[in-house]
Amino acid sequence: MRILYLPLVMEGSGTNERISLLSRGNELIGLRKKPTLQNSDLAKVIKYILFAIKSLQYGLTHAKEYDFIFCQYSTYALIGMSIYVMTRKPYIFEADDTIRYSRVWNKSKIHIYLLILLDRIVFKFAKRIIVPGEAVRQAFIARGFEPTKIEVIPFTPSHPPIGDKLDEDKETARHCLGMEKQVRILTFVGNMTHHPPNEEAAHWICAELSKEIAQKFNDVRIIMIGPHDMTSITPNFVSFVGFVPHELLDQYMNATDIFIAPVWDGVGAPLKVIDALSFGLPVIIPSWVIDYIPELVDGDNAIVAKDQVEFIEKTVYYLEHLNEAKEIGRRAHKMMIACYGRELWEDKLNQFLKSSLLKK
Repeated sequence: MRILYLPLVMEGSGTNERISLLSRGNELIGLRKKPTLQNSDLAKVIKYILFAIKSLQYGLTHAKEYDFIFCQYSTYALIGMSIYVMTRKPYIFEADDTIRYSRVWNKSKIHIYLLILLDRIVFKFAKRIIVPGEAVRQAFIARGFEPTKIEVIPFTPSHPPIGDKLDEDKETARHCLGMEKQVRILTFVGNMTHHPPNEEAAHWICAELSKEIAQKFNDVRIIMIGPHDMTSITPNFVSFVGFVPHELLDQYMNATDIFIAPVWDGVGAPLKVIDALSFGLPVIIPSWVIDYIPELVDGDNAIVAKDQVEFIEKTVYYLEHLNEAKEIGRRAHKMMIACYGRELWEDKLNQFLKSSLLKK
């Protein structure tokens, strides 16, 4: 199938997981949107308007070349809806919980109201809706949206889970990165610039978690991966390595003992956690992440903390009991292979798209 994807490249760096999943067995067409990381608000608005106009022109002039319009996130929803109105090609919209996101970003009540109104308009025109988790689906149903239009297609790892050679990978990765074999490594991944949940997590790791770790260990290193503008003094065992290319990120993940995601607001964590799980890493997460990855069970294939105090307690405990943590990671790895294999969700997504073509 041929799909008009809006936009073909999302703002920000890195690989768009949904594009990767859709492109297997389908052909994606559309205008590419390059990252805009350091522009002013006015420049972003102007670029968005120009992109919207060009996308509308592209969608109309290439209408015979695609079967679907696929739009990801509310930012581009009106563009996709406008193309649908003029071409009547089936319109698939991928949504997330806009109310949760808006609250995390401290948006005004008016802003939240407008987003809810936009959701209602888009839901009316879209043939089907994709959401990344059952909790998101239930949130939309609770607000009165039609359940039969909403399909759960979860995020899948950018690094497909493969065979059980985790110890070998760790030894090789640490050698390549110049790390000591015996040091205990915690890793956090996230964009720590202009992304409040990740910024707050980074500050908390440096100010609170690291303080407790320093009192109990002298062989722990915390690796912070992602763009950042941290200017405060950090402990000498906390390293900010900035943005790293995909291949190098794989090495850092393979070198890790425990992956930490102390992101307490409901945004940003599920995809990075899914990636960590695919490497067979034990992950320490807040409980809300289970809304997106319901197969996770505390103490079995994940380490779940109800608050920051318990997060610190469990981090310290599993640093002291790395063998227990390793077994949790192995069980997580098996769960990812069984439940989040790329082929499994490629097939389900393609079946969903085919059924949408037939659905009246």
